[in-house]
Amino acid sequence: TAAQTIASGKTITLDLNGHSITADLPKTNIITVNGKLTVTDSGSGGRIENTGSSNNNAKVISVGSSGAFTLNSGTIAGAKKTIYTTTGTIIVNGGTVTTSATGGHGAINGGYVTVNGGTISAPNDNFAINTRQLTVTDGIITGGKYGVYFTSTYSDSFVNISGGTISGGSSYAVYVNSSKGYAKVTGG
Repeated sequence: TAAQTIASGKTITLDLNGHSITADLPKTNIITVNGKLTVTDSGSGGRIENTGSSNNNAKVISVGSSGAFTLNSGTIAGAKKTIYTTTGTIIVNGGTVTTSATGGHGAINGGYVTVNGGTISAPNDNFAINTRQLTVTDGIITGGKYGVYFTSTYSDSFVNISGGTISGGSSYAVYVNSSKGYAKVTGG
């Protein structure tokens, strides 16, 4: 499988329909999203997986600064950073995001993240989610050490949790150490 790019201005829905996209791309992403990509699975067992693990650049989905990625169903699995962005948008409404990484790579890294459902897990890693802005209304988030790791220095940073289940393995469910921004838990 060769790396693919969703160009800026493009909006694409990918229905896995029970099929898998698997690649060993240790130095790149399977999909780079500069436009908008929604992944769904109308079948059973559909997944996108990057098995490349020799480099920190081995991502499954990389979202560009103006890009937006939405997961409604299916599985996104990585050996390092599974979904990564700096200032893009990531929305998880369902499905599974997981990483087999160790050492601080996480299942979701960076950007503006909303979790409305699904499962996000990094059972062997330090954290499941490390982000600039995080809103959690539902879903299950589990990390080997922290469920959510929040250390942003941006003034617009926040963690807002109103539902869902978050757990950390050997440490805290939610770790906050930020000189700017805030964390607010009203449910979950």
